[in-house]
Amino acid sequence: ESNGYLLKSTVFAAFELKDAQGVPIHQLPQGQTAKIRIKIPKDTWNTVADATPGNEQIDVPMYYFDEVKGTWVAEGSGWIEDAGGAKVVPAELTNIQNGSYSGLLFSVAEVSHFSWWNHDQIEQTTCVELVVVNADGTPVPNAKVVVSGETYTGTSDAVTTSAEGKILVDVKRSGSDSGGTETFSATVIVPPGSDPLDISKAPTAYRVDHINSPSNTASTALALDPNDSGCEERELRLDGKALLAMQAGTVDGAVAEALMPIEPLVPPTVISEAGGMTSAAQVDAYAQATSKNTKAFFEDAPLFQTTIGEDGRFRLNVLKTDSFTLKASQVMVDENSVFFLFEDSKKFYDFPAESVELRPTLTNCIGPLIDVTLNPQTNTVSWEPNVPLAVLSIFDANTGTVKFNQMYPNGVESPLTITPIQKLAATDLVILVPTQLVPYKGYFCLGTAK
Repeated sequence: ESNGYLLKSTVFAAFELKDAQGVPIHQLPQGQTAKIRIKIPKDTWNTVADATPGNEQIDVPMYYFDEVKGTWVAEGSGWIEDAGGAKVVPAELTNIQNGSYSGLLFSVAEVSHFSWWNHDQIEQTTCVELVVVNADGTPVPNAKVVVSGETYTGTSDAVTTSAEGKILVDVKRSGSDSGGTETFSATVIVPPGSDPLDISKAPTAYRVDHINSPSNTASTALALDPNDSGCEERELRLDGKALLAMQAGTVDGAVAEALMPIEPLVPPTVISEAGGMTSAAQVDAYAQATSKNTKAFFEDAPLFQTTIGEDGRFRLNVLKTDSFTLKASQVMVDENSVFFLFEDSKKFYDFPAESVELRPTLTNCIGPLIDVTLNPQTNTVSWEPNVPLAVLSIFDANTGTVKFNQMYPNGVESPLTITPIQKLAATDLVILVPTQLVPYKGYFCLGTAK
């Protein structure tokens, strides 16, 4: 939204009105308002919260989309009604959030202009600076930390500690919804010795439970100065109480050659998670504890590399509690800069005695498959193939200035005459989001502008 905070949407809708002559109505006369009413899908009832407790209705924040600035802007508040138009009382909030409320729910507000309107909640998060130390208080560098909510649902990505044993991570803020204290747990993986294939030097795992979330508002995204982040500090002491009982084992396997619709420009390889995507393929190990919703990466460097199609074998050290999952992912790019993602995964409750085979299949493809033509004289945009668009944005290629930004809830087809904020140029950058996939090499891919 306009202040830089992430929004959690409950429901949104576009309002397009015309008068008797067919002229669009964007703004009502001064002093006049109209009531908008949007049905809330049941799968987002859990996001409903009372913005101003203490009265006889559930107040909800409302945002509209500023098409000039290209962002959501807060404007006033609405309330929740039932199917008959009666205001829902706050006593029903728990039933709404757990899905047991009987009936339909609607977000309602009085507005003076029409565009996209959104019933939102600002993500009620803050950040903490976790300091990982040994039992003697010395910092633990290069450890991987995964944070999971205890009083809320959510798990962070794995973050590696600095030389001072520190990381910054966002968590749910205490007092954000119910007013109570939110807590989280942190799983810490301390890397093994210098020989990662020596199972006697497997990583050591710890978990620290019941860590209180701060009640202040802060964000890792806004923490520009690592020495003064504004994030409250919490210590994670790795002593015997925090040691996590996990089993270590070695998994051998191979990644079979995927059924690829393209010839790779770079031979793909098998690497562990830390090798990144540059070599085009990887095998990741995840340890899973069903009781704690723990997910963590354990490999710190490539353990094995080979070319798929020649050998394709891998060996990984793996830690597990209840189970672990191996996932192979492979990215390919063709001569038209279209990216293809192939994936396969297998879950294990015991370390397999036999070699594991992973067979990646195509799960996604995306690339510049749509030819776009701008006509600055007629303010016309056309594209081929003529797939409906949900979003069309145009920017000055040199300055990044927004010239046009519009959402189309029902889709729009080519050609399209627009009213830009600034004069168009043939060199402008066009970003579009189609509502349909584009056929390509026997598959259906998400098309972007060429």
